[in-house]
Formats: sequence, structure tokens, C-alpha cells
Amino acid sequence: GVVRHWRALGFGRVVHRNRDFYADMASGQLPEYDVLVTNPPYSLDHKERALAFCLGSGKPWALLMPNYVANKAYYAEALAEHGCSSSSGSGNGSEGA
Repeated sequence: GVVRHWRALGFGRVVHRNRDFYADMASGQLPEYDVLVTNPPYSLDHKERALAFCLGSGKPWALLMPNYVANKAYYAEALAEHGCSSSSGSGNGSEGA
């Protein structure tokens, strides 16, 4: 299903397994990937942590998050820190919501 679809689109390194993303980050054991597509939990600080990771990764990404995130101060601040605009959605080509 999902893996076959992404590979057909040209993404050769697809990881679609139940992994502890934060443990992988902390241990330096993130799998090689072409693009990060995820739906982080909306509780606690998961949205902020996922956004910070993606903005700093230097790789393409997409985060599925509630639309209210675009109006949060942390979202605008994170985008601004990375030279992106929260109003136009333009920047370095790696921003998402």
C-alpha cells in the first residue's frame, strides 16, 4: 500500500513502521529518508517538536496538523527562525503545516 505508492512516486527510502521517533532522534538512529510525512500527536509539545525537527532537517517534509497551528505564536516564530514566512507560506521550500 503506502510504501509501494511512495516508491512509485520516486521515493526509494520509505519507512512505514511503528517506531519511536523521539528515541530514534535521541540515539542518532533515524533511518535514512527522502521526505518526512507524518501526523504528530496533537497533545503536549509534539506539534512544536515535530515542526522544529522538520525545519532544521534540511529535507522536504509534510506535517498533518490542525489548521489552528498556523495561528499559534510558536508556528510563526519557528518559521521566522528558519527564514520562512508564516503569512505567505513561502520560504526555503521546506515549510508545511
